[in-house]
Amino acid sequence: MSSDRPQGAGGGAESLSEAARRRLQECFKQASMRMAQENYDYAAELFTTCVSGDPGNAAYVQSFLANLKKKYRDNKKGSALASVQGMRHIASMKKAAKSQDWVGVIRAGMEMLKLNPWHTSTLEEMANACRELGYHDVRLIYLKMAQEARPNDPALNKLVAEAYSDLGQYDQAIQQWQMVLKAKPNDEEAQKAISKLTVEKTIHRGGYTDPTRAGRKEAPVATATPEPTAGAAAMTPPGASVEATLLAEIRRDPSNLAKYIQLADHYTTEAKFDKARDTLLRALQVSNNDPDILDRLTDVEIRALRHRIQQMEAEGVSPEQIAALEKQVAEKEIELFRRRVERFPTHTSFHFELALRYKQAERWSEAITEFQKARTDPRHRAACLLELGQCFQAIKQNKLALQHYNEALKEIGDRDVESLKLGRYLAGKLALDLGDLDAAEEHLSALAAIDFAYRDVGELLQQITARREGRS
Repeated sequence: MSSDRPQGAGGGAESLSEAARRRLQECFKQASMRMAQENYDYAAELFTTCVSGDPGNAAYVQSFLANLKKKYRDNKKGSALASVQGMRHIASMKKAAKSQDWVGVIRAGMEMLKLNPWHTSTLEEMANACRELGYHDVRLIYLKMAQEARPNDPALNKLVAEAYSDLGQYDQAIQQWQMVLKAKPNDEEAQKAISKLTVEKTIHRGGYTDPTRAGRKEAPVATATPEPTAGAAAMTPPGASVEATLLAEIRRDPSNLAKYIQLADHYTTEAKFDKARDTLLRALQVSNNDPDILDRLTDVEIRALRHRIQQMEAEGVSPEQIAALEKQVAEKEIELFRRRVERFPTHTSFHFELALRYKQAERWSEAITEFQKARTDPRHRAACLLELGQCFQAIKQNKLALQHYNEALKEIGDRDVESLKLGRYLAGKLALDLGDLDAAEEHLSALAAIDFAYRDVGELLQQITARREGRS
């Protein structure tokens, strides 16, 4: 979807481009191979790249932790020097949490876990960050890892119980609360939670609620059986599936858009994209072409295409066929964000997202226009300047490109190291191409001081030296 920019507080897989997604998958394969070869340190760095790029990916997180467990022979304490060496990572994590930079919390936490993967306070902080980001499966993974170190800690068991509850896994949640009661027999919170979860489980099995409720707070349940509306008992008998229940409710009230949306969401969760699309088409008719429904319809079409791409990759289909579907995804996303920009012309984030998709499609002029609108927002200014530089460079406006790279470097904060490195690299390489050796050396030397292994910075510095000495 979007370019390979660092993710912010709300970053996730949705903001990854298809190219970035493939690179992470390749990185994951390499990491798994190194893990199998018992090269745990190298594997840890590769898995770190995967989780940093897609922090909500459960497979990446599970493998990241599994590799560290093997490295430390499951000793439940990690490195002997973890408490000393990890102090700066804990400080970084606290600083990120204070500013609600949840992805920053996860990234700093991973560095601490590489020293001690059972560091419970770090795992709890990372789980909390995942809760804020809506990564509920991954939240549970971190908490279960913490539980390996402290299996009978009632405070930790409460957190695990809450995570299971938010995922709608009632039996597991009840089991965790029972462990709390075992440690604290008179714990009133645990007793109330078990009673409430028992009721919720009964209602869920009766098909009265939507099980895809992760992270949503629901009103307290007063009784195990809700009062049905007229005729409901005949149409939605106990034990009816979510699909049957929602279809019955739509038949009772064909104008209730919320039920169409719930049904479409249910079908999407089940990867029944054709049914989700048909449901939203009906909702579109009922709503007289409500733009929100149209956006949901486009989103389902995008998800269906992505799902098919994943199947084709697993089947080993030719890259040309996959590329054709990826092009359809890009066109759908442009359509989606163009509509949003038209509806909300002052919403800079929509201009930014549309610009990224124009850039991906190499529609440079349109991308430039949208990035220029988005850069008025301080939150996007540095990223927009970097992106504008690349767009101007693509259309051979190199002086404008260099100007934007230099402006971006002034805007980028010290904490955004990846953007800083990219800015230095782009500015240095372009300055070298333009023959400005002093500027090229300034940027590339600064980059080398941060990360000498970044791309081909070493070779570029050698080129500068050779050109100064007249060898080329």
